[in-house]
Amino acid sequence: MLPTRSIRNPPPSWPRAGRAVALITIALVAGIGYVTTRPPLGRESAYVRLAPADSDDIETIYGAMRWELDAILDVGAWSDRFAPEARTAAVTSVLDRLGDRTGLALVRALVRHDATRIRGASLLHRPRDDAETGHPLAWRYRERATPEADAAFLAVARDRELHIQTRIPAFVALCRPGNTASLDALVDVALDMDDDEDVRRELIVRLPRIGGRAPLRLRELLYVPFDRLDHTAAVTLAAMGDMESPTHVLRTLRSGTRPRSPLGWQHYHEFQLALDGICRAVERSDPDLVRHIDAVRAVTNAVGVPESSAALETTAAAIGEVADRFDAWLNLHPDARSTAWERARLDPAETARRHAWMQLRTLEHIAAAADAEIDVASATESLRERSDEYAAIVLEDVDRVARWLRPRLAACRTPRETLDRMQALLVPRRTSRPYGIDESDITSPLILRAGNCMGWTVLFVALGDRLGLPLHAVEVPRHVFVRWDDGTTRVNFDPSNGGVVLTDDEYARTYGVTPALAASGQYLRNLTRKELVSLALTNHASHTLSIEGLGNQLAPFAARVADTSARLHPRNLYAWLILAAASARLGDAGKADLLRAASAAEALPEFTPAYATRLASSLATAHLGDEALALLDRHPDIGAESRHVRALALCSLSRFADARRISMDLAAGGGTDEAAFDAAVAFAVSPAIGWAALDAVLLRAEDDGSGLPRWARPGAGLARSEVTLAVAGHVLDDGPPSDTSARLAIAIAERLLSDPRLRSAGRSSDVETRRDDIRARAFERLGDPARAQAIRDELKKSWDR
Repeated sequence: MLPTRSIRNPPPSWPRAGRAVALITIALVAGIGYVTTRPPLGRESAYVRLAPADSDDIETIYGAMRWELDAILDVGAWSDRFAPEARTAAVTSVLDRLGDRTGLALVRALVRHDATRIRGASLLHRPRDDAETGHPLAWRYRERATPEADAAFLAVARDRELHIQTRIPAFVALCRPGNTASLDALVDVALDMDDDEDVRRELIVRLPRIGGRAPLRLRELLYVPFDRLDHTAAVTLAAMGDMESPTHVLRTLRSGTRPRSPLGWQHYHEFQLALDGICRAVERSDPDLVRHIDAVRAVTNAVGVPESSAALETTAAAIGEVADRFDAWLNLHPDARSTAWERARLDPAETARRHAWMQLRTLEHIAAAADAEIDVASATESLRERSDEYAAIVLEDVDRVARWLRPRLAACRTPRETLDRMQALLVPRRTSRPYGIDESDITSPLILRAGNCMGWTVLFVALGDRLGLPLHAVEVPRHVFVRWDDGTTRVNFDPSNGGVVLTDDEYARTYGVTPALAASGQYLRNLTRKELVSLALTNHASHTLSIEGLGNQLAPFAARVADTSARLHPRNLYAWLILAAASARLGDAGKADLLRAASAAEALPEFTPAYATRLASSLATAHLGDEALALLDRHPDIGAESRHVRALALCSLSRFADARRISMDLAAGGGTDEAAFDAAVAFAVSPAIGWAALDAVLLRAEDDGSGLPRWARPGAGLARSEVTLAVAGHVLDDGPPSDTSARLAIAIAERLLSDPRLRSAGRSSDVETRRDDIRARAFERLGDPARAQAIRDELKKSWDR
């Protein structure tokens, strides 16, 4: 039998080498462990001064009791590793060993433990679970609270550099009955506009545990809709006896009656606070409603966050009934709606102005109106075809933010000071942009505090109109920014780029505004309100077309929005390009609009060969190959993309041999995208040749140039699935519009589940969506819309699950 070979038992012939390997390995492991587990430099020492617990106690926490502390601090470990009895025993053991220094040692442990977390992780427990499964050690700390430890916990609560899961135990420890001494400092954290909204929400919903009078300063948050903190503050104030905003309380409850999946209950605890606040408000005048709310609370507490459709319907119906009865109570008690916040919300001047803006709901109304009569916030919401109720709430939010800004800008003496102050108050220094949102939508920066140049520019201009500030939008190629221009002073200001201030010449050099483009009058001038609305809607149409798996279904809507944009601003080149792209997906019904858009775009002085390639691609997709080739000939471009589009146009004319020569030349240069198109052309020539070409492309996708097959690495199936879907899409969209192409596209897409190399990736959500979109469109071409709808319905069910 061969001896076991390991670092501890080196081969007899290599004793020195084995020891050397062992020493090097130990040194590397120790170094890596130190680097990955130590706190950030300069941070631990600060908390050593704040929490000078004896080193023996700290070593106890990180030594023999490490497993206990990890279990207590790791919010994801409880449900799988410990029963309630074991958790209680672990918490009691820690408390007993630490004695009077529990709080200081816990602060120190939290900060040190913070360094071992994965940055960005946000596995949060509901506040109602703090005592049991969330933060039991911090919860039990309240039994041994000391002023010195409270000061240390406040330092953790204020520290924006710490992870959210490190700061929440500090909130739990400090938000205990009677701890009014810490209330003002905690409210400071809640009002910190530079702090993360999720962190602030986790603190705000725990403030009612302190008891006593509601902190009036918290009313400031009722004026800022950022990440729904206005609703969070409203229900928290109500739960503490201050029903300053019954409208927000009602809207919070209404939001619990509309969700279509459990994700709509992410703010579940706010429903409970709203119920508590309503009970306090009506307890003397309507005891029957209080009894009803107690029954509803019992139901929702038993169900918790609903995990099934039946539980969702039960809890939504119960909360909806409370909302209806509270609304009726408010109508019987009008004094309840006479608070300062409610009176400001219903200010007659603002209400009349919003009503006038809401009348401009159609393209015809906006086109006929004078530019000064148009509100960019109202117009962009109206023309996005949203409901009147939604648009009214957005306008109300913008008015409220303007009201909140006005006193905070009063001390500014220069335009630059005013703009910098708006930037500091509105635009967060660190922005986390949720995936898939339309960042040009005014609601993105208004509510999520995340937007692109268009979103922030529209918000700044809308607020400027309400505050009487001379703010205008200015366009350069592929970018917009804000300009202060009162006829005397001009300041170019870019809120999406950190508030940078550049001159016109600097913008021209940065964004390629040539003298010819500058002479055309399109760029670097103040846009009218109609032109800004047009640009914003163009971005919205572009975003709609890019929604994965739904672009073709939403193409009619995108075409309408792009057409509206072009009519409002005929010089808007991007509107014509988006209209062409959307119309190309509508088949014969969109060809007239596509040709109209192509003609209008080509006539603009901003039109370049790069745009010609993009427009020719839309023409080729709509099987207008002759028009696409003629456009490319008028604007020659020797780039690979231009040649690829030429191949698409040839395919649309069934000139597959010519297309194949071009695609083979492109594929020879490397890259699986071109090779995928070549495989699609091969399918048009012969299905047998096409399957062979697809196999060859998949082999190429498995090799990254290093000689190591991609299947040996994580994500390999996903890489091959991308190529397979690209081939299926090309066969369906770029091949001859026949039943054969549709059946081949279905077969290629369904290979994701039949080929063992692709099966696992074929079940990922993104791939599944794109695969089923191709299948559904193919069945529609085959004249089987029922089968196509069944595929889409099944996909929707899988997403709901």
